[in-house]
Amino acid sequence: MTSPLTSWPSTPVPSAIKTLISDFYTIGAQKGDEATAAYINLFTPTAQIVQNNKTYTGRDSILEAQSGKLDHVKSRQREIRKVYSCTEAGDDLLLVGNTRVVLDTAEVLDVGFCVQLAFQETAEGWKITHCQSWSDSVELTVEMMKIVMKEKLRGGGEKGKGREKRQGSGLFAGCFGRK
Repeated sequence: MTSPLTSWPSTPVPSAIKTLISDFYTIGAQKGDEATAAYINLFTPTAQIVQNNKTYTGRDSILEAQSGKLDHVKSRQREIRKVYSCTEAGDDLLLVGNTRVVLDTAEVLDVGFCVQLAFQETAEGWKITHCQSWSDSVELTVEMMKIVMKEKLRGGGEKGKGREKRQGSGLFAGCFGRK
């Protein structure tokens, strides 16, 4: 999330976009149906998210990308350190920062990230049209896989239910070539 320490570009960024960025990270770190609906509403109907070499287009597809992302995550907090503007309008930005992830196992991981966010002003206000992220999430993926493997060894609840959900997960989809 942005803070007084966030370094903004000299190009003016509309305050509504700054608020949208804050909402994007705050709501994106919350669990539950209400948070998911609010998160999806931050995007235009034809928006794209690119992550792990996979592109998700449209709100339904973005919902699929988010599915299972917070499984085994107790909390996730982002700190945006630097923002670059790709346009004079301040509606296409590159954000650089750090994510602190606390897993259900109490493991704490810090992961650097870079995200490109493009915005469009609509009748409902500013919305995200494009989001592409880069990070070195190998350590996070390894820790998440440890949790998944422990669950499988213990039986993991209802047989087959957890497995199907994880196969559609955005976190593991790109890492293992699954859809």
